[in-house]
Amino acid sequence: KITTNNEGALVYTMNYPDERVLYNGSNSIARQGVCFETQGKPIGYDSAFINSSIVDKDELYERTTKYKFYIL
Repeated sequence: KITTNNEGALVYTMNYPDERVLYNGSNSIARQGVCFETQGKPIGYDSAFINSSIVDKDELYERTTKYKFYIL
C-alpha cells in the first residue's frame, strides 16, 4: 500500500535488462525488479503543470510517501 501527498506515481519495471552482472553475481532477468516512485505532475511538451513543479526560494517543500508491505 502506498500513501502520499504527491500528485502522481510512476511504476518502473526492468523490461529490457542489459548484460551487466548484478551485485550478487547473477544476471538480470526481465521484470525481476519493480520501483514505485511518487512525484509531482510531469512537465510535458507544452510545459503543463510547470507552476506546481517549481519550488521558489525560501519556500518550504515537504512531501511524504509511506510504503506498507504485506505478506500474502
